[in-house]
Amino acid sequence: MCAAWSEWIPVEERVSLAINDQLIGVPGYNQGRLSFTLSKSVLGCMAFLMLFPLDVVMQIVENSVGVSIPVGMLGIFLAAFLSIVVFFEAGLALTALLINFLFFVLFGILVLTSKYGDFLGFYTFLRAFFVFCVGYYFGAFLVFEGRTRFYRIFIALFFVLCLLVVFGSVKGLNYLRLADGFSLLAFLILARFKSQVYIFSIGLVSIIVLYVMGARFSLLGFLLSASVLIWIRSSQVRRFFYPVVALIVGALVYYVGYFYFLSQEVIRENRFVRLVYASGDDGSFTERMSQFLLAKDAILSNVYFGEYKYYEAEGLVGAYAHNLVSYWAEFGVFGFLYSLGLVFFSTFILFLRTKVDRSWSFDFVVVVNVYFLSGLLLAKSYHWLVIYFIIGVNLFFIINLWSLVSRKIFVSYRGL
Repeated sequence: MCAAWSEWIPVEERVSLAINDQLIGVPGYNQGRLSFTLSKSVLGCMAFLMLFPLDVVMQIVENSVGVSIPVGMLGIFLAAFLSIVVFFEAGLALTALLINFLFFVLFGILVLTSKYGDFLGFYTFLRAFFVFCVGYYFGAFLVFEGRTRFYRIFIALFFVLCLLVVFGSVKGLNYLRLADGFSLLAFLILARFKSQVYIFSIGLVSIIVLYVMGARFSLLGFLLSASVLIWIRSSQVRRFFYPVVALIVGALVYYVGYFYFLSQEVIRENRFVRLVYASGDDGSFTERMSQFLLAKDAILSNVYFGEYKYYEAEGLVGAYAHNLVSYWAEFGVFGFLYSLGLVFFSTFILFLRTKVDRSWSFDFVVVVNVYFLSGLLLAKSYHWLVIYFIIGVNLFFIINLWSLVSRKIFVSYRGL
């Protein structure tokens, strides 16, 4: 099976990319007997599954029946191995990877030299670099993947997750972590489908699952990202028509809901309704506004170097800003520049979508970047592991863009 997994596109096409994908190879006979190959892109896919979708599965299984398999920890070990492998790359790829590595090292040094520094904070960025490497090799996987039978594994896993969330027990679990793992898998499924009927169907199921999880940002981010996917795949006429319809329907739903929920107690009991119609009474929303103001004061008091865990001076725990301001507040100018780089390259990826041939892999990258940008700007801090996974994916596509376009390696839509 490993041989099949590593031979999804011809070797001569692989050579044109800034990656030597084969990690281990044992030649066999012409019929393939006794042959064995193991590629970095496959390991990147395996690590992605362990860190995100399979981790969600095992959390729910453990919470429901008590059976525990540390899939997420195994994924971290595999990611750590890939973080060593990246140093054996060459050329532009190695240079770009080293630049990112130096930023992680810099953040780690700022953590350890801070008044409130600890090893846990240092491990945060060590793990972030591991996940970044997973993202880089998962980007290679997206390009090399070309056989529908392997894609069916992701579809099966998606429906298993849906059933577990609906019929299993998610109470008491970290719903933010669950929602991220599920959303990334759902985006992978959506990007591969060509039919908008399938996209609407899978999207509706995903919305229900995220609602059951209670993850407000993931639900809103998913809606935005899926809408962008539908929009970029539409004709020129529909690209104008869909936003107009969405605005009209959205306004009607909002005002009908407002007059309905205004007299209902559910406006304060339901987290989603409360955020839309009574944000002033939403504890999470008001707390995050206070955290943002605290971060602003921290920036003004230490513009250049920031202050890691500045909020502990006020006797608070975990009161960091839940947006890209967290980089500046805790890591100064270096964090600010890094966060600007994240936004720039993510936006650049969205721009590139208009310059390349259609491909499901690039559409996946676009969708997760919309999800990433909305989270970084509105709801997530530097602690969000999804950031570093998507940075790695982006880096692979940007480095290899010319080869991908000129050699037409992008996998086009299949008959789904």
